[in-house]
Amino acid sequence: MVHSSHINTVAPEDRIGAVSRIIDFEKMDENLEAVTVKTLGLKNVDTCNELQNIDIPEALFSAEELKPSDIEALCSDQCPVLSQRIALQATRVLLRPACAP
Repeated sequence: MVHSSHINTVAPEDRIGAVSRIIDFEKMDENLEAVTVKTLGLKNVDTCNELQNIDIPEALFSAEELKPSDIEALCSDQCPVLSQRIALQATRVLLRPACAP
């Protein structure tokens, strides 16, 4: 885990979903890659139906940890459907077998 932070509170009755994006990958050696993934935990969002034709701002998937106020400003300005609905941001590095050339 590179970083993780809560953005908006959730309640026991909230449904939690997520969207993730690969933001970087690095070949470690001939057999292994490190893949950096940013995940946004979403509360009460039906990702298949509500986000199907929505352009989620690239800035939300920044490798940097964003402040909650910055996330809310981005959502309000560029993606209102996610305003007050991002519960978590997390960036992690996953190791996987390297793809064959």
